[in-house]
Parts: sequence; structure tokens; C-alpha cells
Amino acid sequence: MVMRYLNNKSPLFGGILYFLIIPVFATVFLFLPTETWSANSDLENWWDCLYFSMVTITTLGFGDIAPITTLGRLLVAIETVSGVLFIGLFLNALSLQQSKIISEEEKKKHEENIREKERAKLLRHYKLIEPIINEFIIAIYEITTPLSNRNFAKIIINENFHFNDMSDLYYQSLKLASNPTKTVIHNYYEVQNKLCHNIERLLLEIDLSYWKNIEIACLNFLQKCNELDYSDSILGNFKIKLGNQKAIDYYSAVIKKYTGKLQYRQSNTMNQFIALYELIKYNIRFIEEIRQDFDKIKA
Repeated sequence: MVMRYLNNKSPLFGGILYFLIIPVFATVFLFLPTETWSANSDLENWWDCLYFSMVTITTLGFGDIAPITTLGRLLVAIETVSGVLFIGLFLNALSLQQSKIISEEEKKKHEENIREKERAKLLRHYKLIEPIINEFIIAIYEITTPLSNRNFAKIIINENFHFNDMSDLYYQSLKLASNPTKTVIHNYYEVQNKLCHNIERLLLEIDLSYWKNIEIACLNFLQKCNELDYSDSILGNFKIKLGNQKAIDYYSAVIKKYTGKLQYRQSNTMNQFIALYELIKYNIRFIEEIRQDFDKIKA
């Protein structure tokens, strides 16, 4: 346990102990009786003792000074063994420290290589996702812009759009690339589902632990799309009639003239459209966030 404790210390600790015992033993030698040393030994002052202590701890042993008593030999042996022990601790700690530095550098390099590979994969995925995001922007623009105000030559998403702006969601899409029989709301859900599918692939195939903000944004996007999904109800209105009026015409008119607070109420048929309104608001923020994050990665 003691050796484990000492091995965990820094090289400086072993070095300090090594040099510290030199003056300590020099002081001990100074107070030993004269008969401790051989006749030709000359240990008259502390500096002589310091010299002998240094020669002893380094195991040089010039032989000009030699202990002849049991106590003297024991002390010299203790200092010699201590010197070997502490210099060993110093060298071992130095070696461990160097190995740790090399290991950390290799680990860091390995992590950087993995990160770079994941970055390349991430950007390849984004090349597939980016056109869908652009398509989603058009779908959002169309569903949040009244028919009379649409201008596909200059698409600008307004995050502050009003609930009434969605009144034409059941009308046919005017997007040139779209199926002429497809409505705005059909087009919106189709593109959103396509984006969700690709976001799911992104989460499954890329290690996004290096880009936690993207991972969190994508997970929240999928959760919100699921949480506020009223697509069955909203699209089901095409098959419903309210009296002699089509449900889609009724709801379009209600949305256009709606002035109440956007609150969920039990058995309120407007809940489906309030959820859609909140979902689109969230998706606009998601698009802005994800594009900014990928711009930083590409930089």
C-alpha cells in the first residue's frame, strides 16, 4: 500500500525526498562518535559529512571514509538503500508520467481521427438533408402565407405569422414542382415526414456525441413532430361534411376569421389546427438552428 501510494506521486516528490535525505544523514553522521569511522577518515565538520552523505547515497563509495561500527554501517546502508529507492521512485514516476502523456496524446489523436470521420459522414448526410430542408421551407411558406400573398420567386419565412395566415391550407399547392392535385397541407406533411425519416437516419448512423447541440435539436424535432401530430384528423377532414358544407371549407373559413385565444379545450375541433400552428412555429426555429449548426461545422 505504501509503495502504491509512493508510485502515484509525481517525479518531483521522489526527487525532493532523494535530495532531502542527503543533508539529513549528513547531520546524523556529524553527531556520531569519532570511533564510528576508520582511523584515516576525516569528518571534522558538517561539510565533510555532507560530502560523505552525497558519496554514500550515490553509491560511489570512494573509500576515503568508511564506517567501522555496527551503527555506522547500518546508517550508511540505510542511506544507500534509501537513495536507490528514491531515485527509483523518481525514475518510475517520470516514466509513468511520460507514458501517460504519450497515451493521452495518442488517445486525443485517435479521438480526433474518429471525430473527423464522423464529421465527413455528417456532412454527407447533410447533403441529402439540405434539399429536403429547402423543400420544407417552401412548404412552410405556402401553408403560412395566404394564397393572395404568395410569391415563390421571393420566399421569406415569417416566424411571426398569424394563425389566420393558415386559412388556405386546404387549397391546391401552387408550387410548380408539386403535383397539381396535391393540397398545401398534403405537401407540408409529405415533406415533414421525409425530413423526419432522414433525421432519424442521421441520429442512427452518426455519432452525434461530438455535436450535442445537433443531437438535442434533432431529438426535440422528432419528439415535437410526434407530440403535435394531428395529421390523421387534419387530413381526414377531406372526407367529412358538416351539414351541407365540406369540412375543409368550414375550417378554412373559421381559421381565416378566428379571433379567440389559441388554447386547447376539451372536444374543441380547433385543437388540431392550434397544434399545427405550434408545430410550424417550432419547425421554423429548428430549421434556423440546424442550418446555423451545420454552417459552423462546414466552416
